[in-house]
Amino acid sequence: MTDGKPSRTTIPHGNCFSPEPSKRRDNKRKRSTRACDKCKKSKTKCSGDQPCTVCIAIGLEHQCTYNSPYSRGLPPKIAKNPARDRDSIYDHPNANTRYTSIILNPLHRQEPRQILPKLGPNGEFLHSTMVNSNSTFFQGNQQRFPTPIFTFGDLPMANYQSGMIALPYSDVGAKLIATYFNEVSPSLLFLHIPSVESWAADLLSDDGYMLQKNELRSKNAVVLLVFASAQAYLSGSEVTGFDPSMRYFQLADDQLNLEVGPPQLASIQARLLQCQYLLARGRINQCWSSFGAVVSLIYVLGIHRKHSKEGLVNLIDIECQKRVFWAAFALDKYLSYALNDRPQHIDLDSTDQDMPKLLNDRHLTSTFLMPVPRDTLSHNFASNLQIELATMISKILKDVYGVRKPTVKAHLTLAKGYMIDLSAWNEKASPLIRADLDTLNGSELYKLQRSELLLAYRHAYVLLLRNFTIDGSCVYSSAGVEDKETVSNEELESEIDELCGKLVEACLYICEIIEVSEQETERDKIELTQSLGFRSAWFTHYIMYSAAVVIYINGLRHVDRVATQTDCMILKKSLKLHQPLRDVSHPGTFIGQCVSVLDELKEALAFAMDQYQVEDQRARDGAADSSGSEDDENMVITLSVVMTEVRE
Repeated sequence: MTDGKPSRTTIPHGNCFSPEPSKRRDNKRKRSTRACDKCKKSKTKCSGDQPCTVCIAIGLEHQCTYNSPYSRGLPPKIAKNPARDRDSIYDHPNANTRYTSIILNPLHRQEPRQILPKLGPNGEFLHSTMVNSNSTFFQGNQQRFPTPIFTFGDLPMANYQSGMIALPYSDVGAKLIATYFNEVSPSLLFLHIPSVESWAADLLSDDGYMLQKNELRSKNAVVLLVFASAQAYLSGSEVTGFDPSMRYFQLADDQLNLEVGPPQLASIQARLLQCQYLLARGRINQCWSSFGAVVSLIYVLGIHRKHSKEGLVNLIDIECQKRVFWAAFALDKYLSYALNDRPQHIDLDSTDQDMPKLLNDRHLTSTFLMPVPRDTLSHNFASNLQIELATMISKILKDVYGVRKPTVKAHLTLAKGYMIDLSAWNEKASPLIRADLDTLNGSELYKLQRSELLLAYRHAYVLLLRNFTIDGSCVYSSAGVEDKETVSNEELESEIDELCGKLVEACLYICEIIEVSEQETERDKIELTQSLGFRSAWFTHYIMYSAAVVIYINGLRHVDRVATQTDCMILKKSLKLHQPLRDVSHPGTFIGQCVSVLDELKEALAFAMDQYQVEDQRARDGAADSSGSEDDENMVITLSVVMTEVRE
């Protein structure tokens, strides 16, 4: 030792009891001996598996190949990317779950072995009768993966690196904005079109540097979510592979998560756009969770009240506050009845907000507002009609579907009163829904608005009257319990039958709106099921589903009538509602679960018709033995033809 300092060899290092470390590392660094074709061409470091991390990051995982010649001996075996294998069941859901038969005989079906109870999309246990649903395959696999509780029941969302997202060129961005306002959301307007165009121009002109400014994050999110919704409309379904719209959605979500400071009106607009996008992608559970944040911000900013406009001098902000609140109000009603009568977030009794003014957005600036003349259709006329219809639906949900169910007589009284209100709404909407092609000047926007308004109008009838058919046995059993002295059971049943007829009539009107026109003279009719955006038309999907359910249940209640030619045509129309939904549905999505319900109803109806055929055949055999009539045999042949058509 020198100067009292110990030598370096006597200073302990780390754990002196551990064995001497080896010179070679335990885990050798894995080298990629072969790069994919794209990484090799661009001389980029490749992970060596398929798809590689670089191709996944740039969204080209389906084009990651190893076809270039290899000159270093035997080509190594390309390993599969474990992250890709985990999600493969979601990228190709149709590989093992396509419907192999539309109708299966329940008597020849084998129940699968059920070891663990299956959970539904809302966490409930599924009954044994629901085990054969096509969505059960997805739900059983979903329980093996960690899923956040706020998105449970939805497909797992792909995770893209926001830093690898390239913003579109200005001309492409302008086309996406026009697509959104003219086709994606034609009848529910809560944005100011020139403002969105200005925000998009600023974002795209600075090559994305605007994304770093905190005061513009909510406006950037609005633009990105408009891009996402329009891209989802133009592209294929998300679960079939690469989804370019999801990149815009996640970049917008990053912008909203980084936003600090007081909430802004654009923050609510962006989150409403999030809800619309999630619904278009079949993620209704995640939409429900996100919508809670929308309602909270609405109450924080106080835009549900008139006084929220006090102190505002910007006319655009004043009108957009009205639009945002009522758009959220309308979406609240949809989520309430689509998710099995969940409570409404926004009640009519808690608001006194004015309706938006009828105007064209090009005539609205921060200091100038020019309403349209009375005899002119404004751009937001359909939006205001949707809001008025939503207020009636809010009352229907409260009076008919509330905790305290009305009695039969009270329900009949409510139904008659609301049908008067709906007729008045129909008269008010006549300038648009009854306009001919010349009046609309060939505008696709107004034709889309008219189709959506007609669907919403007929669906209001379905929502008001469907309990008379769905709960028909309960209605008839309780008829006259409290009204024995005033109204007889026969009178109640007669009124109920009349309303059920109006219900079926409303469903048939929905079929006519949806059905593809077979006549070239009907130029003003939109072919909804054949349009590009039908895959993401979440509101139209649910209306078609509701109408098909009513027709199937009505057929189950009146199996004998289904055998007649008139009711057989009604059944054919229900199949025209059912088949387009099956074509665009995928397991794990909301519409996929709806299609599973329709498949079970169709199967039950086919089984009931089989039973009716057997019983009718026995009765006719007995009648033939006694009278020798040939008409009975013709009826049996006719019924067999009907059954064949239903099965097809």
